[in-house]
Amino acid sequence: MINILFIGSGEFAVPFLDYLNRKDNINIVAVVTQVDKPGGRGKKLLPTPVKEAAIRLNLDVLQPENINSSEIIDFIKKNEIKINVVISYGQIIKKEIFLCPIYNSINVHPSLLPKYRGASPIQNVLLNGEKETGVSIIEIDEKMDAGDILAQKKIEISIDDDFYSLSKKLEEEGKKLLYDTILKIEKNEITKISQNDEEATYCKKIFKKDGLINWKESSFKIYNKIRAFVKWPVAFTYYEKNLIKIYKAKLTDLEYDYQPGTIYRIDKKNFGVICGDKKLLKIEKLQIQGKKIVSAGDFLNGYPLKTGDKFISESR
Repeated sequence: MINILFIGSGEFAVPFLDYLNRKDNINIVAVVTQVDKPGGRGKKLLPTPVKEAAIRLNLDVLQPENINSSEIIDFIKKNEIKINVVISYGQIIKKEIFLCPIYNSINVHPSLLPKYRGASPIQNVLLNGEKETGVSIIEIDEKMDAGDILAQKKIEISIDDDFYSLSKKLEEEGKKLLYDTILKIEKNEITKISQNDEEATYCKKIFKKDGLINWKESSFKIYNKIRAFVKWPVAFTYYEKNLIKIYKAKLTDLEYDYQPGTIYRIDKKNFGVICGDKKLLKIEKLQIQGKKIVSAGDFLNGYPLKTGDKFISESR
């Protein structure tokens, strides 16, 4: 049995925890996750997605305020942890912790490192219109996402992929790659590859304001923002005083000589918005703030937009 300490917090880590827990030769001794934090309208203390999964799987849960504590070091040594598996945890892990296991600590990162180091690789490959990405299994180092690569798997990005569908692809390939890597570590069959820092690119944390659509940009760039931010913060614009969130759109080859942001009424159930390259971006799913997500057709039933109306970048 390979003793694992699973360290994670975010939703992306949950399928990996589920997958490893089903393997007979993997013993998840405990799960370390961040402390419960206030959330929702009532600001009640809410567990992390990983804590919820761990409870469902009857796994022991540790929630230190700071993972870099003597308590965690003692736990790793006492339980003869072979590998710390770290996925979407949300705290900097110091040398005293990541070197403490018998082997080391490894991390699953959803990009082809050294490209897209940082907090938002899935969103940023979509924002940049990349045609491929991947999963990297690396050893944890003092420098973020810069450790030696233990394994990588390339994944094709479809023009129809959004954050949800691409995350699913990365999860499916990543959990198998993680398990295979753990087995290779156990058999001492790992070949490490050092990252070339000169080839590194970085992606920043995403903020709510980043979702604002600038209709002067190209239809392709706006489309990429919509699919990258479909979970959060959701790409948004304004119609008169109403904040409009756009969840799904479709690229077209249609061109019209209107100003960016101009609405073009296609028919009774469809409309699009003119972008900076004069191309029409067809809107398929959207939401007025505070109301439910609807199709373009249902939206037009309540808000009969006409050609010449405008979506704008600020409230009037």
